[in-house]
Amino acid sequence: MYSDYNSWLGFDKNNGQLLSIDDIRQGNLLRKFDDSIRHLHFGSFAGIIPKILWCIAGLTPLVLVVTGGYLWWNRKKKYGKKR
Repeated sequence: MYSDYNSWLGFDKNNGQLLSIDDIRQGNLLRKFDDSIRHLHFGSFAGIIPKILWCIAGLTPLVLVVTGGYLWWNRKKKYGKKR
């Protein structure tokens, strides 16, 4: 299960000569693993419902930071600098 960006060719823009070939099949295990989870990372592996759930899961750390900051701020206001 490789992504759409797993292999590529490099050409010279002036004369069209082939400069390099990068084929995922000759890559090491780490590169193959990294490329195979690309769809999972970007959330492009399923229909709209899983994408929405993936988006919500991705926004969870932001919600935790905001609510944690709110709780900390209220506690700081309530107790002042007694500690």
